[in-house]
Amino acid sequence: GKMIYGGDLRKSGFTELFADLSFQYGIYEKTDSTVKYFKNFIAWPYHEKLDENTILEYDHNRVELIRVDQGIDDSDSLSKMRYEMENEAHARILIGGKMNDFAGSMPGVIEEFKIALDYGHPIYVIGGFGGAARYIADVMSNKCEVKDRDNWMFGLSYECLGNGLSDEENNKLFTTQNIIEIVSLVLKGLKNVL
Repeated sequence: GKMIYGGDLRKSGFTELFADLSFQYGIYEKTDSTVKYFKNFIAWPYHEKLDENTILEYDHNRVELIRVDQGIDDSDSLSKMRYEMENEAHARILIGGKMNDFAGSMPGVIEEFKIALDYGHPIYVIGGFGGAARYIADVMSNKCEVKDRDNWMFGLSYECLGNGLSDEENNKLFTTQNIIEIVSLVLKGLKNVL
């Protein structure tokens, strides 16, 4: 399998972590060094800040950088990136995510959730680490009220996740911080739906 992700070029951010994992995976697989295990989508104008050394380092770590062009207007570029990501996805894993001070029209993880629902892709909501994913988990399990901005989420059932897990298993995924349990549940669900 290959992983796709959108953005986060901060030092010690997720992109850097995933690039390191991709490099290590490539070493153990002993495949052709041009095989990429990780695609990182970068919205305009963020990709314009990439310098040549950073690009070469990602390439060395088996990361394919996907630069997404500007959308209709500046605020649309993040949404455009998320739709392009979903076009290449087979399943969506949601974890963390800002609820305040976000760029774009809505919090990124919530928009990714909405887009994955539109595409009918299996969705795994890992809420135990807080953020927007926790909010989605709490809304779906009726532990909090839906914000006005998110009225489209009202009344969503676990069935809409289409992730091959039971309601009880989704509830575990909504709350656990146990990495082994999370990986086990996601793999079980993927095995059931893909």
